[in-house]
Amino acid sequence: MTRIRFSVDGNTGLKTTKPMLADKVMVKATVDDTNLTFIVINLSTKELVTQGQSVSLAMLRKDLRDSLSKLGVKFNGEVRKRG
Repeated sequence: MTRIRFSVDGNTGLKTTKPMLADKVMVKATVDDTNLTFIVINLSTKELVTQGQSVSLAMLRKDLRDSLSKLGVKFNGEVRKRG
């Protein structure tokens, strides 16, 4: 499982991802931890691609990952050191 890394915007407090390639289109995701919502925006047209809401932060991140995968974002395998 590859983790999605976020950076926190100092003004709004929202978490945003780096731009990602999804089927020849660059997209960026924003997560609001307080309202448990996410949005994915097409960077070239500035249009909303998808959005979602969940009941917990863990499910929100899982739903975001699933939505990005459906859009064509490729996640490479990540090996984490254990122990």
